[in-house]
Amino acid sequence: MRAILSTLTAGLLLVGGAQAQQATRTEPITGIRDNGTGFHALVGARVVTAPGRSLNNATVVIRNGLIQDVGENVDPPAGARVWDMAGLTVYPGFIDAHADLGLGDVPEGGDVGPTHWNPQVRAWFSTTRGLQDDEERRAALRSQGFGTALVVPKQGIFRGTASVINLGDAGVRDRILRPDVAHSVGFQRSLQLGFSYPNSPMGVAALIKQTFMDADWYIRAWDAYEQSGRAFLPPETSEALEALEQVVQGQQPVIFETGSEEEYLRAQALASDYGVTPWFRGSGEEYRILDVLGGTTDPLIIPLDFPDAPDVDDPEAALNASLEDLRHWYLAPASPGQLADAGVAFAITTDGLSSLNQFLPNLRIAVARGLSADDALAALTTTPAGWLGIDRTHGTIEAGKVADLVVSEGDLFTEEAQVRDVWVQGRVYGVSRPAQIDPRGTWRIASEDEWGFEALLSLEGPLNRLRGTIDIVGGGAGAEGATIALESASVVAETGRLEVRFSGEDLGYEGVALLAGSVRGDEFFGWTALP
Repeated sequence: MRAILSTLTAGLLLVGGAQAQQATRTEPITGIRDNGTGFHALVGARVVTAPGRSLNNATVVIRNGLIQDVGENVDPPAGARVWDMAGLTVYPGFIDAHADLGLGDVPEGGDVGPTHWNPQVRAWFSTTRGLQDDEERRAALRSQGFGTALVVPKQGIFRGTASVINLGDAGVRDRILRPDVAHSVGFQRSLQLGFSYPNSPMGVAALIKQTFMDADWYIRAWDAYEQSGRAFLPPETSEALEALEQVVQGQQPVIFETGSEEEYLRAQALASDYGVTPWFRGSGEEYRILDVLGGTTDPLIIPLDFPDAPDVDDPEAALNASLEDLRHWYLAPASPGQLADAGVAFAITTDGLSSLNQFLPNLRIAVARGLSADDALAALTTTPAGWLGIDRTHGTIEAGKVADLVVSEGDLFTEEAQVRDVWVQGRVYGVSRPAQIDPRGTWRIASEDEWGFEALLSLEGPLNRLRGTIDIVGGGAGAEGATIALESASVVAETGRLEVRFSGEDLGYEGVALLAGSVRGDEFFGWTALP
């Protein structure tokens, strides 16, 4: 037994990271130039170099943002900063193939200039020229293991071009890896752009068809004008139609964002009819069309926004839960595994999640429901790297590739694991800190306060997902013998403090009680706040 006393002490651990040397740039440096070498050696880790391949007790050497060496018999070079990675696992940095980074709203009053007669057609928009992404969303993506993303515009039906960027905190010019890789088309209009046509799925499909045909006409009309020696008045100028030239010629892919299996089939037919090269951002309902997907090789990007369980807490709510809703709730988490079993290549995206922090938990659910860890890793690394044209520099841990890495405590595809650090182009970004204490076990709560609370606190499970109970031994407004399940229990890494929350109802209080404190040897010094 260990005792909890009625005092509290806490320490603060300050952490920091090294920064990689900046790549060659044209912008003059303002202030003091960073002449750091960005020279690091990550020593003693389990290194998953690619899906299905790993090294034990390996070293990864990073210099100037690139991986210089990796292997089990690699000694840290002289001059490198050595990072002890014993007990940790290093993966290739994840790649989000359809990221929403919050590019901002449509300008007040709408778009201006020779764009398109329909405001939903914004094919002229470029994420390269208009990149003003959300710094907090970048940090949130890094916390889930991502170092690279295809950032996709979200406004309109024809939305513009998507670009590959790294998710570090460098300036925009230093983060764009491949500009304007693909166009984006959706089947839902943006209300920010007005309430005019189209206002039905049939109208959306008609606008997409007409725009493809108009773009083809536009190119031929301007070619005829130039070939005639400009012998007649020029055709109209449309930035939107001009931007679609490579699309209608089949030279630049179109990512169709689909919200159902019907929209997928509609997009597939449109691509076939108009000769465009399709990619698909799926809906999470792919399990319904496995027979169709099994016969295609078009890139497929799937979300992990699994539905919540239908409300069946009472008979009336249970009657309102449809069989379709129940079926989708049950089958959606198994869809990624079914796609892999059917031989369908796919990438995984965070797009569609209400909270980016739900990505890793949902990924682990998919793994528990049949998706292998190797297939999951491929969908986050090698597969999107190949589609995005960055497989020579990203997707695996090899000498000469960009130092985009994920460092985790444990197997990242199990719930016990957590992301420790993410490296983006050789710069480390701390995500979580190791716990300074291990509070698992049974603690005796002994208090001399006037409310006379005595209990046993039991904690178990992985340190990042502690669970447990409080058993009332004495006092507590006559609650002797009660067992209270903890609502939460966590170790604050920065301070080494344990925080436990539980319902105060059995103690005669309405609301949540907080028990917090820190460890000194085998004793826990803390305090309790009652609601």
